[in-house]
Amino acid sequence: MHSVQHLNNVTKHLQQEIQNTNNHINVLESDATARKQDFIALVQDASQMKMELARYTASMLSKIDNFRNFTAAFMDGLRVNMSNEMNENNMNYFNTKQVALTACGGGTYNDGDTAKFSNIKENHGINSLDSFKQSGKFTCEVAGMYVFFASMMSSSNDGYFQWYTNSRSQSGVYISHKPPSYESGSGMLAVKLNVGDTVSLKCARSGIVIHEFSCFTFSKFINFKENVFTLKKKTASCVNIHVLSIRSL
Repeated sequence: MHSVQHLNNVTKHLQQEIQNTNNHINVLESDATARKQDFIALVQDASQMKMELARYTASMLSKIDNFRNFTAAFMDGLRVNMSNEMNENNMNYFNTKQVALTACGGGTYNDGDTAKFSNIKENHGINSLDSFKQSGKFTCEVAGMYVFFASMMSSSNDGYFQWYTNSRSQSGVYISHKPPSYESGSGMLAVKLNVGDTVSLKCARSGIVIHEFSCFTFSKFINFKENVFTLKKKTASCVNIHVLSIRSL
């Protein structure tokens, strides 16, 4: 009888242990399920972050590409503007550059000869003086509008000289004769010249004696423009537009 009672107690104890074990297993299964859900949520969060990072990276790459394209276009435009402004400034420089000369000289000339004036009195902005003194022909170095004046003294009868632009005859200088004294004649020419154009004074008679006090004068008209700061203003404007565009990216 005592043995049966002891066996029942052992059996109940084992049942209780089994129940406790089952309870522990259930708790572990519940914890495992919770950890699994946490892990799944963590994986989902990581996947979401990866997608957001990919979108952010794509957005930044797009902005960088847009910025690169904009900067390239801006620099190209700036180079064009600066080139245009430099060309305009160069033109303004040449328009405002002083070119003038007064030279005197005499000699005996026949029909078709070019009068020479080797005694230089004034020279501003002319580099080819030697060529002018030797040939009597002025070669334009700075394009623009010029005015030429010649005062010729001669003791010869019926002296006549013609202005020539390149090979084209223009107005003339006529010297009447009242022997035995010297008489003078003068003439002017206004003409627009390009670089390389020539102007000369050629004799249209033969045996014409010209006194050394005969003089040849010309000057270039100066064209002033009020655009000294144009390049700076336009460059500053382009930079301001560039900065505003960068801020909008």
